[in-house]
Amino acid sequence: MLFRAICHAPLVDDHTVFIECRNREMAAVALPHVLSLLWRTPAELIVIFGLDDEQTLQLKAVGPIENRPLRLFESGAWMGPIYANPDRTLLLVGPNRLPELRAAQREAEALREKYLAATDTSQGVLL
Repeated sequence: MLFRAICHAPLVDDHTVFIECRNREMAAVALPHVLSLLWRTPAELIVIFGLDDEQTLQLKAVGPIENRPLRLFESGAWMGPIYANPDRTLLLVGPNRLPELRAAQREAEALREKYLAATDTSQGVLL
């Protein structure tokens, strides 16, 4: 199963992290250990929230239903979906799932850049 969480640690900003595990409990146990190795931070200092499975993410998504993989990268909504920052997204998945998620991430990145270009980020107002 595919899961997504928001994770951070001291000196590490929020990251959107995808992980494949058999169930939610395994994902909750695996994430701090894997991230502690990547971030060189003790596992007990890693904070994980919003751990959801793929089905839950699809139910929460607001983007077009025909693009299911892209919907996994939604991080919020304002006048449409807002997508996770690709510079702070980790794909801890197997080789069968990786190409699909990378393609969706590239599409999300293009849409995110288009959204940011149309938004005055200092004012939070759509131009």
